[in-house]
This record gives sequence, C-alpha cells and structure tokens, in this order.
Amino acid sequence: MSQQIPTVVISSPLPIPPGNGLSYILNDDQEMGRLAAMRVGMLLKGRGTVGIVGLATKVMSIMIRARAFEAALSSNFPQISVVAREEGSPNIAELQQIAGQMLVNYPQLDAILALDPVATTGTLDQLRALGKTGSIKLIGCDQESALMFFVRQGEVDSIIIQNSNEMGSLAIRWIAARTRGEAVPDKVELTPLLVNKGNIDSPEIQRLLAVDWRSSR
Repeated sequence: MSQQIPTVVISSPLPIPPGNGLSYILNDDQEMGRLAAMRVGMLLKGRGTVGIVGLATKVMSIMIRARAFEAALSSNFPQISVVAREEGSPNIAELQQIAGQMLVNYPQLDAILALDPVATTGTLDQLRALGKTGSIKLIGCDQESALMFFVRQGEVDSIIIQNSNEMGSLAIRWIAARTRGEAVPDKVELTPLLVNKGNIDSPEIQRLLAVDWRSSR
C-alpha cells in the first residue's frame, strides 16, 4: 500500500480498512448463515434440534455465519433449538474428535451446520462411522471438490458455496482498472449459493464449481 501497488483481498477481510489501493471482494457471510438456517428449517419442518461445529472466534467470517444462522433460526423457526456449539480446528483428526464428542453428548440431533470444509469433512466422517448420515442432516459451508461427491451421494445434504470464480475474475479486473488509473469500489460482497443433490449438476452450479480457469478467458 505504501508503494501504491493495487491490492485486492478476496473471500475474508483483514483488520485493515480499504483505500489507498486496497479493495475487498468478500463472501456475504450473513447470507450464508441465513441460507443455512432456511435450509435447516425446511428440512426439519420447523421443529427440532441443531448442532454447530467449526466455531472459530478469531475468524470474523466464521463467527458472522454462525450468528446469522442463529438469528435467522430464531426469527423464522422458533421451535428449532441450537443445543450444541463446538469449536473448530484446521486439524482433521482433532475436528473428528470434536464432532464425535458432540454426537455422543447429543445423540438426538436432527441437523448439524459445519462452518468450513474441515468441519464438514470431520463431521461427515463421524456420522458415517456411527451410521447416522441418513438420520442427521449435514449442511456445510465453502466448496471443496471432494465434498461435492458426498452431496451427490446424499451423505451431505447441502453445501453453501462462495462465488469464488467471480471473486477471482473481478479481482483481476479491478487490479487492471487501477493500473489504468480508473476508480474501483472499496468493497463488494458476493452472494453465496446453496448446492444440493437437486441442483449440483445444473449449468449455473457447475460453472461456479469449475476449476478449469481456461474456460473463463
């Protein structure tokens, strides 16, 4: 920034205000939490118990998702209760232990919201080990190619994905514009989408999940 190098941060913000060549292209984490709540409400028909796994108090975007999820549940589905709130970990083995203990402590859970891909993977491992993938609905956050297979299989009900293709494309366009001396926004938030077995193979979702960047040229 001190050298006026155009800089764009994508997905999650830093504790640095935009300006002086710095812009943010972010995921709308409030909407991600709301989408998760509406999905849970529909799956449980407005009544039941939910656990949250993957809480990371130092990661702003994760906490925004969790708070938005609980707020939307409270407003729209007051008979659905969040009975378990478990921390996250970047270590899959540790996350498996966390999820496993939650399932032992709360065996009657109807649904689980996993706030990042590690939390989704670790929770899925434990649900499979306990034979509960059919009885407990798992909703994940953020795309990861390996997890999409389990959405198709029905072991993961749904994953709410970021529009990462548009983030990358827009970041390049903003950097190019700044080098030409053109003004660009300080910040924009892109809307996430919920992917489930019913829409995963639609052209729109497949475009967002594509990892072949040559198709974007």
